[in-house]
Amino acid sequence: MPQIRLEGSPSLLAALDLPPMLNAIHDTVVAIAGAKHADCKTLVRDARADHINLGDGAETMLHAEIRLMPGRELATKQALGAAVAEVLEIAAKPHLNGRSLQATVEIVEFLRETYAKRVVPA
Repeated sequence: MPQIRLEGSPSLLAALDLPPMLNAIHDTVVAIAGAKHADCKTLVRDARADHINLGDGAETMLHAEIRLMPGRELATKQALGAAVAEVLEIAAKPHLNGRSLQATVEIVEFLRETYAKRVVPA
């Protein structure tokens, strides 16, 4: 565990070099939340469109949702959110082309009682 979902403005997602950015997110989750690399899983959700503010294309966004098992302190979750937002900003900056960026992160806890996992070997 953790499971990470990344979504954002379609034009920005298309321009990003995703593997290095996703590796940086995983490294950050491992360093701050004490996860293991082998447990980090990220899905990138492609959006069909975005409409931010007036929808004039002057703004873009990236949002990461990080789902963790419970037990981490609030300060740890806050530090993780801030650090991942910084990773998103650094990765996006070269591709903004005059647009502003809203980089957001939400840390969500799974309910241990209702979470199930099966690993099927190759």
